[in-house]
Amino acid sequence: MSGDLRFFVEKVLSGNIFPSERFVSDHNSLLLITRLLREAGKTIVMTTGAFDVFHAGHAVYLQKAKEAGGQNSILVVGVDSDRWIREKKHRDPIRSLEDRVLTVAHLRSVDIVTEKYFEDITQFVRPHISVRSESSLKMSQERLTEMRKYCDRIIFFPPQSDTHSGDLIRKMSEG
Repeated sequence: MSGDLRFFVEKVLSGNIFPSERFVSDHNSLLLITRLLREAGKTIVMTTGAFDVFHAGHAVYLQKAKEAGGQNSILVVGVDSDRWIREKKHRDPIRSLEDRVLTVAHLRSVDIVTEKYFEDITQFVRPHISVRSESSLKMSQERLTEMRKYCDRIIFFPPQSDTHSGDLIRKMSEG
């Protein structure tokens, strides 16, 4: 295992990591990092999202996701790729991936950030807990069964504010 990955894990464990250093682009490295963190006794919590028009509900959601794992948790956040947003939300992203990643990485509750492509990053993170929004309840039973192969528990959170990104985007487009 690379010394760079061990050094990264030590920084995460110490909390002495700059937001710009929290991004892990390689999912195979992410698998090794989360394995080391589990071996260190950490509870791995994972969630994903576009975080395109970031608002207070996102910040509260991420804080509660971290808290779901208790005091010994590490929160890994997958930020949806630009291509994912285009194909799933049928629009271009408002903000660049780099900007969205850095915004999420600056939150105290977030320990590691990665890009989420189309594949399920659950298999790379292998979290103890996967936190999803209630909108994910629409997932097929087959998809949920697949996710459960790689995590112990799936928790669904209701919206954390009355603000919704889609409403903000519509307001911005109306001018």
